[in-house]
Amino acid sequence: MLIKDIFKDIYKGVRIEDIGDTIFESYVIDTKDVDSCVINYKASGIKSIKMDIKDKYILKPKDIIVASIPSITTSHVGYAPDNLVDRNIIIKKNFFILRNPIDKYNPEFVAEYLENIGIKQLNKSSLSKQDIEEIDIPDISIEKQNSSIEIIELLNERTRYCNLIINNQKDIKLKVLDKVMNNE
Repeated sequence: MLIKDIFKDIYKGVRIEDIGDTIFESYVIDTKDVDSCVINYKASGIKSIKMDIKDKYILKPKDIIVASIPSITTSHVGYAPDNLVDRNIIIKKNFFILRNPIDKYNPEFVAEYLENIGIKQLNKSSLSKQDIEEIDIPDISIEKQNSSIEIIELLNERTRYCNLIINNQKDIKLKVLDKVMNNE
């Protein structure tokens, strides 16, 4: 089934401009805030924006965001689990928002499929709304989708821990090199 048939709402995020008098305190999602198909808005911190933000640009539970320009250093796709969305989180224009899926699909499964298979099959340097709408998602029972997500979540958590270890080792290497270069 095509993405456009699965999601009732598909649109691009908002262009942030400091205009107007309304000050909106919010997290603003960027590609660095997506890791292993999960959105980590706290990486960006809260920003003050002087503009009115329409509700459709605020992250909602079960939303999927897809980067319009795929990157080799960050994830392309992020999923918003129910417990993630506890404040105003703005989705910027460099993302497409997939919202309100039909009941036949687990949005977390769709996000993982898009990240690991669907986007890569397109093999494009930038994505349009039409590119995303035309991605075909396999017709798999919701039970199989849910059971595969249980395994994928464990793998993603393991990946996050491994990345923490790798980043800590990089920090230690830099400290060692700094001490050697400063004759300590």
